[in-house]
Amino acid sequence: MGCDDARVEKLIAMGAPVNNSDFSYLGKCAKPKLFVHGSNDEHGDVERVRQLVASLPGENELVVVEQVDHFFTGKIEELGKTIRQWLQPALRQAR
Repeated sequence: MGCDDARVEKLIAMGAPVNNSDFSYLGKCAKPKLFVHGSNDEHGDVERVRQLVASLPGENELVVVEQVDHFFTGKIEELGKTIRQWLQPALRQAR
């Protein structure tokens, strides 16, 4: 898992299936985390994702993409843009 691997600096979750999965393992992970979630995600209620993100240690961000399902159908470009923007400071620093 990325939290236990020293080579991993940040974590990204896309469409976290909070309706039927246990994310308690993130409770001890202080690494920065980005959650990108569709407002119509059939596997993850947006309010449950908000609660999860608020409960986790470290710097965490949630971006909800409006009018999109679990697979970001029709909004894959927006998903990519969101991830690139979040990673931009780290990419600049690495150069």
